Amino acid sequence: MEMMSMKRSQPTFRDNNAKENILTQLSRSSQSTNSMTPFLAIDSQEMQANVVTDTLSAAMINEERLNRARTVRKPKFSLCCMQGKISLPLAKDPPKLLEKLITKRDLRSAHFMKEIRNYNNMFAFTSMGGSLLPSSNEKPKFAQLYIYNTENEVSNHVKNMSTWREEVSFDASLVLQILEMLDTYNPLVMQYRMVKERMKSSNSNDLRLKLIRKRNSDARTYNLPTASEVALIVGNFDISIGERDIIVENKSGELQRIDETHPLYLPMQYPLLFPYGEDGYREDTLYRDSYMSEDRKQRHLTLRQCSAYKLQDRNHEDNMVLKAGKLTQQFIVDAFTSVEGQRTAYVRFHQKRLRSENYVTLSEALSRGHVSSTSVGKRIILPSSFTGGERYNRENFQDAMTICTSTGFPDLFITFTCNPKWPELERLFNQLDCKPEDRPDLVSLIFKIKLNKLIRDITKDMLFGNCRADIYTIEFQKRGLPHAHILLWLSPEDKFTSAKHIDYVIFTEIPNRDAHPELYEAVKNLMIHGPCGASRKSSPCMVNGKCSKHFPKKFTDKTSFDEDGYCKYRRRNTGNVVVKNGVELDNRFVVPYNPTLLLRYQAHINVEFCNQSRSIKYLFKYVSKGHDMVTAKISDGVDTKSTDNKDEIKHYYDCRYISPCEAAWRIFGFDINFREPAVDRLSFHLPNQQGIIFQDDDNIDDVVANATMKQSKFIAWFEGNKQYPIARNLTYSQFPTKFVFKHDSRQWALRKAGHVIGRLYYVPPGLGELHYLRLLLTFVKGPTTYEDIKTVNGVLHPTFKDACYAMGLLDDDKEYVDGITEASNWSLGVYLRKLFSTLPIHNTIARPEYVWEKTWEYLSNDIIIKERHRTCNPDAVDHDQGGVFFVNGFRGSGKTFVWNTLTSALRSRGEIVIAVASSGIASQLIPGGRTAHSRFAIPLDCNENSTCNIIQGSDLANLLINTKLIIWDETPMTHRQILPVIPRVSRQEIVLSSLNSSYVLDSCKILTLTKNMRLGTGSSPYENQEYIRDRAILAPTLDDVATINNYMLSLLPGEEVIYLSFDSICIQNNHSQVGQVYTTEFLNTISGSGLPYHQLKLKVGAPIMLMRNIDKSMGLCNGTRLIVVRLCKHVIEALILSGKHSGE
Repeated sequence: MEMMSMKRSQPTFRDNNAKENILTQLSRSSQSTNSMTPFLAIDSQEMQANVVTDTLSAAMINEERLNRARTVRKPKFSLCCMQGKISLPLAKDPPKLLEKLITKRDLRSAHFMKEIRNYNNMFAFTSMGGSLLPSSNEKPKFAQLYIYNTENEVSNHVKNMSTWREEVSFDASLVLQILEMLDTYNPLVMQYRMVKERMKSSNSNDLRLKLIRKRNSDARTYNLPTASEVALIVGNFDISIGERDIIVENKSGELQRIDETHPLYLPMQYPLLFPYGEDGYREDTLYRDSYMSEDRKQRHLTLRQCSAYKLQDRNHEDNMVLKAGKLTQQFIVDAFTSVEGQRTAYVRFHQKRLRSENYVTLSEALSRGHVSSTSVGKRIILPSSFTGGERYNRENFQDAMTICTSTGFPDLFITFTCNPKWPELERLFNQLDCKPEDRPDLVSLIFKIKLNKLIRDITKDMLFGNCRADIYTIEFQKRGLPHAHILLWLSPEDKFTSAKHIDYVIFTEIPNRDAHPELYEAVKNLMIHGPCGASRKSSPCMVNGKCSKHFPKKFTDKTSFDEDGYCKYRRRNTGNVVVKNGVELDNRFVVPYNPTLLLRYQAHINVEFCNQSRSIKYLFKYVSKGHDMVTAKISDGVDTKSTDNKDEIKHYYDCRYISPCEAAWRIFGFDINFREPAVDRLSFHLPNQQGIIFQDDDNIDDVVANATMKQSKFIAWFEGNKQYPIARNLTYSQFPTKFVFKHDSRQWALRKAGHVIGRLYYVPPGLGELHYLRLLLTFVKGPTTYEDIKTVNGVLHPTFKDACYAMGLLDDDKEYVDGITEASNWSLGVYLRKLFSTLPIHNTIARPEYVWEKTWEYLSNDIIIKERHRTCNPDAVDHDQGGVFFVNGFRGSGKTFVWNTLTSALRSRGEIVIAVASSGIASQLIPGGRTAHSRFAIPLDCNENSTCNIIQGSDLANLLINTKLIIWDETPMTHRQILPVIPRVSRQEIVLSSLNSSYVLDSCKILTLTKNMRLGTGSSPYENQEYIRDRAILAPTLDDVATINNYMLSLLPGEEVIYLSFDSICIQNNHSQVGQVYTTEFLNTISGSGLPYHQLKLKVGAPIMLMRNIDKSMGLCNGTRLIVVRLCKHVIEALILSGKHSGE
């Protein structure tokens, strides 16, 4: 059958009007065949496809080709030989003994393959020591075994290994045969034998063995060492030691290390993989002649490319490196650590010659007469370009946050795990007669192919709709298998708008076995968690008796969200179960999945719906966590208290855990971080502070005179703003969306293709002016000079900090001083004092005494005292009798007017009136109102036995005794349309809980107000505050609220004023690095219920609502509505629209 295609022309996941879900579609399509083939099943023809490089042919998979078109006659490949650039000699056929042991044609093959690492170590030349002979009180080890007492060397080899592996029983006859094989074929063994013979015939104690690094032969055609390249040196004379040659001395007590880039490193470390002593990596190996040119920067073969070349199956080569089982795993890990060692060695040693300094410092040094560059600059340690380093992880996380800032929060989080039982892998392993763990290179390769296909299905074929952006990171489990963490951003029209939409995409239920047999098996084998909990307390996920993944989940009939915003997927009790390890598991143990992806890729693919907070947590965890580490206690004999230097390279290596799959992945050069669209990291600097990289021996005069040194990427942005009119409407971070930086000419040019997002490098606040410059660059558009950046509203400020303050980007006490000074020109002193008193209460002011000293004259200068008018109604009805009245009426019928009239009438005669309401905002509608819980000491959690906490004889009790009238507004606090909602009770109990069944109602006299007192003639314009006060537009989402507000604001006349927020993070003790990864521009994009937008746009006459409690006595509470009267630079004047403070 054909797998159902999820193209845009057919119903997709986002089709809310579809009458059938994914399971129904799969069921209908599965009726046409008895089996369903995974979408990415690589057939045998693809696995047999070859690419020929001269006489060398490597078995490659079609999916590895660079040119993706199927019709290409000669596909190009890069992984095996860099598109033909690399040409190395083929490996010779192994000796017969080794071939039989490896191919399992020897009765001892099983034993040999099980202990192949121990046998290799037994005959390895390398050790921690560097002497030809052991000390008098030591036994021979490693290369010493080929020199010392060769008559008994078989027993010496066995004893050497048995001292630390007592449980291993070695085959003495096999040891002898391997030793004879190496004596016959390995020139390194021959040279060591020559040393032994020379020592017998000479009494000289000054013998040295020189392992020469440089070769006279071409590494592309010849790789066997000659006798002259492993030379024995006799006598006490000066030795001409080449660069990093290895000198092994007679009974020398000094330790030596053979470098991983030494040609003899691999044959000495792995004599069973290189029985002929073939050279390993040679630094002088050139690319093929046809690829050599003078303008090429890279002319030599790198260690990584050499390692990747050796990990290829070739038709005409019997490659022992790939057939040695556990020793192959060790070789791959060792090869990668050698690559990493070479990179870190360059950083540690070579880059000590590189220095970095800014332009103005070099100019000043030149003016002081310093022409040598060794006198200035700072050392470079571990740069952000170093894959896996701390800076590398932080920069990648900030790139991901930039995508969040530009595109919004992600919609889907997918975890894709490698399945070692994929048919492609099983077929390959059967052909090669090996296990998955023996070929981590193939596991990594097939996973990369499937991952690329998965990304293409999602982005190009739009499996979930139009994908605007995607990010993935690769992680390797302790058991070695790779898995990818993927974040997806969908277009607005394809986003999940309802729980039903989520149910179309994400499933957490076991399918019916009869209707969907293949999907049932896939869920059973790949998407079931556990068993854990009571049925298996020893499960790895169990922590303190509970599952750390929170399984089993609860049954639920509908998809919903909990109080933390976590999606609780639909898990109905359908009765479908699976049996795993003898335990029946139901839908509560299902990991969220997508049926199409699960059937297509036959792997553990966890699909989760993202919300804002949870997606960022996952992003931070998986992008910035770095490499795996293991716990170990190592004593190096160094007093760590004696130095405070931080060695970043040592920290990178400490207890690092590298699996064979990770090593193969990195050797092949696969990405461990991927993002689309690309992020252009934008550097910036203060005037004449551009960074310059130069050599230790460069002349400063030449460095300063170099014109390209002055033209930084940031300075070129100024020039681009002068040249292109379109650039003047873009900020620096928006610039890469339309332009591309040409490094050769150091200029910006118009972008012709591609979508790129710009990101400013993070700068901590401690760097002062550079930090303030960064803040300004997020808002200033089209500047051509530094002065343009510091100009705000036509005023040129002396510093970037002053410009930030003028723009409202800083939280500074000077802003409050200027605000009070500004308001004193038109506001009364009483309001100025109230404004000042609210600042210390809410911790928004750092130094209250400083603000007071600067503004006390304005605060104490009362120009006019506002006259208060008290309402007096002499015609109000006053009955000197007790009673309970229930006033009922619709909104606008005059209930509040009744309360105010009664309150004014009684209080005017000195009577006590208590006015309460069930909510804080409702209590503001009554003069002197309080909440009922506060005034009557009502418990928050009430039941039938609850009583008010009023102590007899207390002030509150005496107040109630002397009270003339109690007004309780909004007493029932219930809806008119429905009965009270009481979970899990009968209908009769709900009726008895309603207000009509209360015994209090029998003592009440019900008064009903029927006429709406607010209806007018319809002629009032929108400036009428009464009209605005009583109206609201109900919107389903915050985006709709913003759209409606912006549209309504555009209808108002007058100039729009924009206020910017100052956003920062509350740093906790255990999150000290959060401030480094959450940039200011990302914080500016966060919005949510109760949180205003970064840009507050207002006009005079616009209605606004407070979102926090400021001063309850003034009626300024959360939810208070006001209308804007005046907009100043630091202060907003508004009139309260409702409550007893209406009009203030």
